[in-house]
Amino acid sequence: MYSLVKATEDHIDYLVPRMRDADVVDLGIICSVGMGELLAKVLEVSEEVNTLCFNGEPLCVFGIVINSVEDHVGEPWGIAQPKASKHPVAMCRQGRKFTNKYLDKGLKLTTTVHSENELALNWLRFLGFTMNDIIDISPDTRYLVYEKWNREKCLSLS
Repeated sequence: MYSLVKATEDHIDYLVPRMRDADVVDLGIICSVGMGELLAKVLEVSEEVNTLCFNGEPLCVFGIVINSVEDHVGEPWGIAQPKASKHPVAMCRQGRKFTNKYLDKGLKLTTTVHSENELALNWLRFLGFTMNDIIDISPDTRYLVYEKWNREKCLSLS
């Protein structure tokens, strides 16, 4: 049985030691603090953070940070444990509801993902995000910038 609940630090604490390797790589490259500390801070600054559970066990935590410089830009993020890949329909259904909620508010959504994080890239493509930019950190580290926006909603708010 699936449930979607407001994320808590307990959910973060549960997921950090169980995170997918690709999520650890994604976050580890861009931060110098510990994973738990980083995610606690993200939990604090996010507009909304949810946990998708299966039979009470957290599968993933996902949220959105509103850009502090451009308040019409939202930056969705998420972490998951490997078991989450066994629940693609629930993951995609919740992801679509979540992103549509913010698209309907007129936000432009943008996120950056390591080029080898295939599950995250497939999820973004399913949700209708398109690649907008490539960021080469080093010869063997490449990030892809994906975005999605509702042109009519965004223009009506400007």
